[in-house]
Amino acid sequence: MTSTRAVRYRQHGNNMAGQNITFGARMARVKALFAGRYTAWNDTNIQALNHVRHVLTEENRNVLDTFSYARKQTLIPRLIGIYRSGVYRQPILVNFSFFVAAVLNKL
Repeated sequence: MTSTRAVRYRQHGNNMAGQNITFGARMARVKALFAGRYTAWNDTNIQALNHVRHVLTEENRNVLDTFSYARKQTLIPRLIGIYRSGVYRQPILVNFSFFVAAVLNKL
């Protein structure tokens, strides 16, 4: 049986961090994408997850390995591998930017 884990986070006016949906925040994220910040974040997160892979389920180790391997491939194998890994973002507009980052090899 497969279970999905999620964290529910309530957005409100006093959040220290949140959606950042303003035009300026979106432009800052685009700039960060082209500067390679997402690549660095993914590298850091993958390294951290590999340190604790012994506590991950087999399914989650497979997701980690598939995503990690796919990031290093040429365009078509990269897109197929990322799709097969099951990694995605929410909401749909953010997932679209994730796809663009994958196309541009900025993951």
